[in-house]
Amino acid sequence: MTLSLNDLNLKKKCDTPAEMDLVGVDGKETGVKLLVLGGHSEVVNQHVNRALNDARRNAALAAKRGRKTVQYTPIEDDIEFGVESVAVRIVGWSGITEQYSQENALALCASNAEVCRQVREFSEDIANFTKG
Repeated sequence: MTLSLNDLNLKKKCDTPAEMDLVGVDGKETGVKLLVLGGHSEVVNQHVNRALNDARRNAALAAKRGRKTVQYTPIEDDIEFGVESVAVRIVGWSGITEQYSQENALALCASNAEVCRQVREFSEDIANFTKG
């Protein structure tokens, strides 16, 4: 048996959303289904790269301007980056009254750390995107 490079392309497989059942804090399924991209998805990578490049660009500009003080990043910024990095993985849903939008996905993740945890774990489990 041989595999092609396409068969081994995890980025492409992670670009195809997989359906995730959201579990409530009681451990029972909520009836909410989220469409989630894999952690190796090009969309996810672009989001993370863009945010990190922006931070590096700002630091370089500050250094170029001769700032001698160290740039300070509040923990709230890191938390917000983490939430955004999870929300970008959600690309659709069912079982939620509000219509899916990237803004609503961000609102969901910002208001519910358990959703963030479940989406992150699901997204990072490559088996969810390589079945079949």
